[in-house]
Amino acid sequence: MKNWEVILSVAGEGGGIQLCGQKRDDGTWSFARYINELTFDDAGPIDAHSHVVHTWEEALELIESYPWTQLSPQEVHPEFRLHIWKEAESSGSRLDQWRDICKISDIELLTDWIASSRYMVVLTGAGMSTESGVPDFRSQKGLWTKYDPFAVSHIDMLEKDYPAFHEFYSYRMCELKKVQPNDGHKILSRWQKEGIVKFLATQNVENLHQHAGSTDVAQLHGGLETVQCHSCGSPASTDSFIERESCAACGGNLRPNITLFGEMLPQDIWNRTFEEIAKSDLLLIIGTSLQVSPVNQLPKEAGGKVVVLNLDETPFDQDFDLVIRGKAGDVLRQAERQLTASKK
Repeated sequence: MKNWEVILSVAGEGGGIQLCGQKRDDGTWSFARYINELTFDDAGPIDAHSHVVHTWEEALELIESYPWTQLSPQEVHPEFRLHIWKEAESSGSRLDQWRDICKISDIELLTDWIASSRYMVVLTGAGMSTESGVPDFRSQKGLWTKYDPFAVSHIDMLEKDYPAFHEFYSYRMCELKKVQPNDGHKILSRWQKEGIVKFLATQNVENLHQHAGSTDVAQLHGGLETVQCHSCGSPASTDSFIERESCAACGGNLRPNITLFGEMLPQDIWNRTFEEIAKSDLLLIIGTSLQVSPVNQLPKEAGGKVVVLNLDETPFDQDFDLVIRGKAGDVLRQAERQLTASKK
């Protein structure tokens, strides 16, 4: 077809299909289908051209009667790669080949899934907050050089070496007063308000999601901004804990309302998170190594696609639909920009 460009070309054992296009002066396109079908007699190959159409929807109708997504992709016009990818993805055939030839980036794929999701759930871990200056358990900052955080965060330390437990957590509380939510927290808050994020759960205890404006955050490991007595459960102020005061009700040791290693997760929060993830069509896991049980079992309950965004590998990367290596704030900023652009 002279002066026409190839929009889409696929091939199979019996021949090939091309969707061709011609760009008009006003920037719109005309489309036609070309089929080259092999025969097994003396007639030779059959070449057939369709009539010309003038919209993308009509162009798809020209080829929809053929199983084109199941054939081997040969060529895709860069101006139509996102349109073609969306059609190919919905068919579920040869997805690796189609994603490769359409040159779909990780961010584009994530953005597409977010835009099409009806029930997106987010689970965050320590990597969500490191960009705010909160060290994770593998950091070499502050008391992390003096204490093994896994040991000092165990129930045994609270009960057997309270001075060490208190020093560690009073230090953390004081340091967190200097910390502010980062762009990633703010983006998730905006997405929650816009209805893009239906449910937000976190392993983090520093309450930065709430400070960014998120509401109804499921804190799987509790939070450092409230305190209670370890003996009788009476509430107390964070200042009382920092000053190492005893419980006003019974004289017992105070502790932050967090789940320590060796303790059970709050069952009501755990059950709700389990249920929300089970009914999700997209689970976005951000900044967690998934090495802590039982939270690392939650991705297995996802009802749809699972995406992990983390700087390092997790033990379950091979089970996820998409793995993105990068900082939470950087990736979420790119995704938000693309989502905003797609709405214009």
